Amino acid sequence: ATTCDSSPLHHYQRRFSQDAAPQYVDVSAGGPK
Repeated sequence: ATTCDSSPLHHYQRRFSQDAAPQYVDVSAGGPK
């Protein structure tokens, strides 16, 4: 399995983006725009 897919953080961000605001994920992706 890939580290990115197996990473718990990645899973958290994925389900977080569905529950939390999209900007929250943006911060982790590259920061506020």
